[in-house]
Amino acid sequence: MKNLRRIIRGTAVINIHSLLMENSIIGIVGPNGSGKSTLLKIISGCIDDFEGSSFVDGIDIVENHKVCARKIGALIENPWLYSYVNSYEMLEIAYKLRMGVPGTREEIENNLKTLGLFSKKDIPLRDLSSGEKKRLSIGLAVVGSPDIIILDEPTDNMDAKGVDMFGKLIDQLKSEKERLIIVTSHDLNIIGKICNRIIFIVGGEIREDLELDGKGYFLILQTDENFEEESLGQFRIERTENGKFAAWIENEDMLNSFFKTISENRIRLKNIEKITRAELEYKKIMRSQ
Repeated sequence: MKNLRRIIRGTAVINIHSLLMENSIIGIVGPNGSGKSTLLKIISGCIDDFEGSSFVDGIDIVENHKVCARKIGALIENPWLYSYVNSYEMLEIAYKLRMGVPGTREEIENNLKTLGLFSKKDIPLRDLSSGEKKRLSIGLAVVGSPDIIILDEPTDNMDAKGVDMFGKLIDQLKSEKERLIIVTSHDLNIIGKICNRIIFIVGGEIREDLELDGKGYFLILQTDENFEEESLGQFRIERTENGKFAAWIENEDMLNSFFKTISENRIRLKNIEKITRAELEYKKIMRSQ
């Protein structure tokens, strides 16, 4: 994507200079109204009234929408579902629309089992719970094993069983082939478990773009007024919004070295928290709003 801008009533809801997404699982997070769903609609080709360019495998999605659409499966905001059909029939319709032919009984029944909906395959969709409808919507997005899968708040309204199903489905999708999966969620615990990259969007702009590499340690230091950040050498020290000094330590080996360094400099430790870098950055962003 290059020079993306979308203006609504004089306000830029998306303003991204450049963004490259390659085969991986990417989480997009940000406050409500930050532009997450708008960005997904641009990526999936649902809207075309924007400035700039968006490409799928080097193909312009606006100029060649049908070609790109075959490569993309998406669940964005409230999906379309026919209330009078059942889950089996809804998946049949999805196969016909995406593949041009109905799915086999084996394919559809396997999908329903993966989604935890096989026992309810004959129940009209109007009688399913909101969580069950969300599970079915995810199943519709992955019909035909597309190269790009876009899931907007996929675990919203789901119970623990549904969230567990979603995790297993992502594992299955990863094992099938190399592909790009884009997920938005307000639940950083889920994002941290399934994603290997996270993009923070605030006000339609990318605030942070981070690779996820497990949990580390966030430490708040008890310092005096003469403290100099340079005294801790290799360790990155930053000032928090309340004036305290803090450090981010990536692993236990570095943590032991850090403890030795602050001890030598007679600096006390006020607090330590095990947290992902993504969770840390998200907290900082949310506090700044």
